[in-house]
Amino acid sequence: MRACLPKGKIASQNYKFRVSKCSCQRQQQFRFAVCSRAVSQHQPSLSLAVGLVNKASHRRLHSALEKWCAGIHPYEFIAHRQDFTRWVGRAKRCKLATAWSFLHQCGATGWKTLKQLDWNTNQTYSARMQVEEKTFVPWRRFTQVFHAFHEAAIKRMKAIIRFVTCAVVIAVLGCGDPLPKPSANVALLYLVGQGSNAVEGFHIQASGEILSTAVPSFATNPRPVAIALHPSTNFLYVANLTSNTVSGFSLDHTSGFLTPVGTALTPISTGPSPIALSVNPGGQFLYVLNQGDATISIYAIDPVRGILTSTGPAFSTGLTNPQGMLISPGSFLYIIAGTAGSTTANAISVFSIGSDGALTPAAGGFTAAANSTLSGMTTDPKGQFMYVADSANNNVHSLSIDASGALSEVAGSPFAAGTQPVEVAVNGAGTFVYVSNSGSNNVSAYTANSGVLTEDAGSPFPTQGTGTVVATEPGFLLVDATNTFLFVANQGGRSIASFGINAADGTLVPVSTSPFGQLVTPIWMVSTK
Repeated sequence: MRACLPKGKIASQNYKFRVSKCSCQRQQQFRFAVCSRAVSQHQPSLSLAVGLVNKASHRRLHSALEKWCAGIHPYEFIAHRQDFTRWVGRAKRCKLATAWSFLHQCGATGWKTLKQLDWNTNQTYSARMQVEEKTFVPWRRFTQVFHAFHEAAIKRMKAIIRFVTCAVVIAVLGCGDPLPKPSANVALLYLVGQGSNAVEGFHIQASGEILSTAVPSFATNPRPVAIALHPSTNFLYVANLTSNTVSGFSLDHTSGFLTPVGTALTPISTGPSPIALSVNPGGQFLYVLNQGDATISIYAIDPVRGILTSTGPAFSTGLTNPQGMLISPGSFLYIIAGTAGSTTANAISVFSIGSDGALTPAAGGFTAAANSTLSGMTTDPKGQFMYVADSANNNVHSLSIDASGALSEVAGSPFAAGTQPVEVAVNGAGTFVYVSNSGSNNVSAYTANSGVLTEDAGSPFPTQGTGTVVATEPGFLLVDATNTFLFVANQGGRSIASFGINAADGTLVPVSTSPFGQLVTPIWMVSTK
């Protein structure tokens, strides 16, 4: 005869089990029934055994238990979640070896172990079994298997303890900063540089930090050196120095992804050694300065697809050693180059742009002292003033632009800068001017009033960042599309320095995590929303 537990509650020391149903059929079912003597004496051991059996990594142990622990009392177990959790909690403070004696007694009394353990996090833990009367199988066969799992479990537990201990120590001592919470993206930043034949894309965050776009780079031809953004901000063009080509891309303002446009899948050919490019204010034409033969390649731009079409033979500037080019809001094109007999670029030439995109030399250029080296230049948003860095004389020239595009120096110009100034940037309102000083590793900040520059309090601002001792050699710099941040390309440190711009006085506040290391030496940047 099979033993049958009565309905009601069965007390086992301080533990109670409720029997919801009992019948002496072959398939007996209980709401919660166990071998009371084994549970009362070995609750921690039972929970440990059940926990081990339940782990996927202990399938061999599970199989060994099933083969060994066969009993004569048919029960079906359904355990409540809180009860099972209590067993597991006690088992954690128990030695593994205590399970052996329990399992032996369990087998000796004929109690069959769990055959299947189902875990459901929202309902209950259940353990079901269907049993038949079988003869007792000696427990010695099981102990051989259990010894192996016992040793492996101890090793795993030690490894977990070491890991948790290290984590606690780091948290207590503050050896690592918590992961920063991402802030909202406010604009996009693109850069090219030496070391990669690609455009690198970034999201500018509200904190002033930059975060790579999901696709971090977009291939160009060798070797990208300059970027021009179309006035619509829907297209972006890149000058490739060594391959003598221009790559064109359409721009997704949400993801920041760049997609090659039209024939730009096979980049458009230019003249030898293109070093700079710019789009006219109306967005109809792209101009590329070819340093190799001092010419300008001109392309018509498809306003819908961004496709480039050459307008004809390259325009010869007749200049010596051209170094840079820009187009003002007033539709005049300016080129920095050398003068006759000069070994440096010390003059700026002016060209007017016709309605058909054709260039015509214009009067009113600017020539600095013979020992000058003019490098970076920019204009204010209204096209009224031009600012030009002179790296040889450590100053910045301020030039007035009249209606004909002619340049004339503002009273008091040039204005002192840091050591070896190389690039200039202006904010969207034209009120603040910033100059990167490659030799002194900092940025000079000015307030502009009718072209007259007054250096701001605290200027110049270092670009190294806290604790950095590497010479950053700042080059290209850019006020972002939101007019909130200034980004500086550190060519010596292969990084991007980020500053918040004080809207009241133009002073710079470094972003705490700046500068941001790059895999390339940044040369040129553009920003858009």
